[in-house]
Amino acid sequence: MGLLKNKSWQAQDLYNEYLELKVIISEKVINLEYIKSIGEVTPEEITTREKSINEKVMRLRTVLNQLRVEHNVQLEELIILSLGVDI
Repeated sequence: MGLLKNKSWQAQDLYNEYLELKVIISEKVINLEYIKSIGEVTPEEITTREKSINEKVMRLRTVLNQLRVEHNVQLEELIILSLGVDI
C-alpha cells in the first residue's frame, strides 16, 4: 500500500485488524440497536452484548495507539486508506 509501503509488516497487520474491528463494531452496534427495538431480549443479553462491544472498542483504541505511536501512522492516513484510496 502506498501510505503503508515504508512501514513494517506489523503496521500492516495492525491496519488489517483496524479494518476488521471497524466492521465488527459497526455490525455489533447495529445488531444491538435492532434487538433492543424488537424488545425480545433480556437485560442480561443486552449487557453481554454491550460488554462485547466495549471490549472491541478498547482493542480498536489499542490498535490505533500502536499504529500512531509505534509505527508513526497518522489517523488521517488511516481514514484515507479505509476509504479505499491508496496514494
